[in-house]
Amino acid sequence: MAFLSRRIWIILLLGFASGLPLALTSSTLSAWYAESNISIMGIGFLGLVGQPYVYKFLWAPLVDRYDPLKIGRRRSWMALTQVGLILALLAMGEVSPIHHPFLLAMLAFLTALFSATQDIAISAYLTEAPTPSERGLASSFYMSSYRIALIVAGAVALIIAQYYGWRITYCSMGILMLIGLVATFFTPEPSLENTTHPATLKMAFIEPLREFFKRFGWRLALFILFLMIFYKLTDAFALSLSSVFFLRTLHYSLVEVGLVNKVFGAIAVILGSLSAGFWMKRMPLFTALVTFGLIQSAANLIFIWLYYSPHSIWNLGTAVFIDNFCSGMGSTAFLAWVISLCHKEFAGTQFALLSALTAIGRVYIGPVAAWVVLAWGWPFFFWIAIVIGCLGAASLLLIRKRIQNA
Repeated sequence: MAFLSRRIWIILLLGFASGLPLALTSSTLSAWYAESNISIMGIGFLGLVGQPYVYKFLWAPLVDRYDPLKIGRRRSWMALTQVGLILALLAMGEVSPIHHPFLLAMLAFLTALFSATQDIAISAYLTEAPTPSERGLASSFYMSSYRIALIVAGAVALIIAQYYGWRITYCSMGILMLIGLVATFFTPEPSLENTTHPATLKMAFIEPLREFFKRFGWRLALFILFLMIFYKLTDAFALSLSSVFFLRTLHYSLVEVGLVNKVFGAIAVILGSLSAGFWMKRMPLFTALVTFGLIQSAANLIFIWLYYSPHSIWNLGTAVFIDNFCSGMGSTAFLAWVISLCHKEFAGTQFALLSALTAIGRVYIGPVAAWVVLAWGWPFFFWIAIVIGCLGAASLLLIRKRIQNA
């Protein structure tokens, strides 16, 4: 059975290692600065430490090209970055934002740099290690453990900080990164028959793009890149103003929104991801993409229901659970598709590029979403999100044969 294979369990551990540093360089770090009475402007600039996650595709060819430890390209980079993450997190625990705010921010940037590079290597491993029949389950396990790590680095880290202080918090998170290092130690390098790493650094930068466009042709390749943005745009559109919707329109408190969204919502995503992974063992990738794409779009109906429902934490929890569960299903199918699109010889670079495209909607859709709400109101806003999602799923019909042959 695929779910008992060693590869799947290794991916579970690597997903945790990939997700853990993210909150520690973003929301949890901001909470530390806020508690230390750093100015709002200073906290706002903390967002800049996350830039390596946006631009990681620029150095992904180096990860595809070199094997620094001579233990395999994927294992080498995972091991190096995980050691770097452990040391960087331990160092962050020794610095205070009260006395050394800039130094702590630089250590956070270094942590994000190690984390983004680790993501390149782990994403490449996720592309190369599972067999085609394991892709759905591997994606669900990876996403589930990634979300668990976000809970640990977010909610659990804040609880530790409340009772034991920030030094213990970041030191304990650094120790938890040993999970990834142990997984890297025990996993074999993916076996790539009839493939070699790029012969030169120039090839490492140029060949991934050339191979992608040659394999699919210019028209199909450009359409696939468009779908990388469009398929999950329904989530990006709806979530861009979710905090405003919950707090200012429905008047839920920060505690209510934080608890439901960070914990309850994350659990729902995990369950949705696992559910999709097991369903994908019994259905073709194309069927999963269309079915789960339509489901994640229709889930926005729950927010229209919430808009007209009485103020209740149970109503909020129901809406968040359903939306995140359906989103987890769509994300799992989408991740499995991204894996199938990457050539194993250039997995790190191609995966980094494709995943970067999916972030475009999340980054730039906010102003458009705000204009829609101001012009037509919240119910119409969520209907637009539903239409966007349905169009994204329907667009897959144009490349049905290509997806079926993946």
